[in-house]
Amino acid sequence: QDAKLIEDALLSHFFLQNLEKQARTEIIKELSLIFVEKGKTIFPEGSIGNYFYIIKEGQIELTVQNTNLKKTLSAGECFGEIALLLNCPRTATLKTLSDVFLWSMEKKNFNKIIEHITHLSFEETKKVIQNIPMLSILDHDKKLSLTHHLYKFTLPPGSQITTKNAKPTSVFFIKEGDYLFIQFGHNDDDT
Repeated sequence: QDAKLIEDALLSHFFLQNLEKQARTEIIKELSLIFVEKGKTIFPEGSIGNYFYIIKEGQIELTVQNTNLKKTLSAGECFGEIALLLNCPRTATLKTLSDVFLWSMEKKNFNKIIEHITHLSFEETKKVIQNIPMLSILDHDKKLSLTHHLYKFTLPPGSQITTKNAKPTSVFFIKEGDYLFIQFGHNDDDT
């Protein structure tokens, strides 16, 4: 049950959802369970970030100074990753509203996993680019530059990538999966 809660938390997270199964498994292995009593501050805004957390049980209040932002976090939600990813002070204060059990991961382990994931993703992207026929005219340096600038993401079924008359802002390469292409008529009235 805990593994499923952690897996679901990672899959619903804006950054961590793009991790491969292997990376999520590595994160699960590195987590430690801790207990924090009701009314305790887990960390104050502006403090140095040393841990990433996933809530197993209980509720936590998130507040940001000089704003009206107040949010309640509960089981299955993650927090603490921004300070680790961006190497910046904590962006909010988190205080327990009840007794809480948290899965936690130390910064050095979190960063080690993220670095490993980044390396694997880069190598994977490099292989994909090598196999795209229309990019074969690019020299090695240009392919390497393109590899550094590609971002991998997953879209759920039914997602819309672009619309008619949308200004192009990106190039998409489909690594796997099916897509449906609908070509519009020449008339603006055509649908």
